[in-house]
Amino acid sequence: MKSFLILFLLTLGIQAQASTLPKPTVIAQADSIVWKDYIGKYKGAEGAFEHLIITVEEDKLMGEATGQGKGQLVADTKADTFNVPGYNTTIMFIRDADHKVIKYRMLVQGREFEGEKIE
Repeated sequence: MKSFLILFLLTLGIQAQASTLPKPTVIAQADSIVWKDYIGKYKGAEGAFEHLIITVEEDKLMGEATGQGKGQLVADTKADTFNVPGYNTTIMFIRDADHKVIKYRMLVQGREFEGEKIE
């Protein structure tokens, strides 16, 4: 009877612990089909850079502001929003009523830039 009681209490403890474990974090995987909407050349910010070029390289979405370097765009939890680690930058892609990407909005070090998709 003692062993049954101990086994029962252990089972309850395992069930309680399992129900309190945090859910695993979902990491966005490269998806060139979805990301093709972002690929292209965008008008740059006057006085800062001429163009923003978005590409997919080795299953990574990349952004390059001409003359400023290239960095990986890491998906944020918000739709069409990406962070650029090491650059303290967030890029949001703007869609029109037909869900076509038409421009970007970039927040970098307290400044905001915006440019239309040109290619």
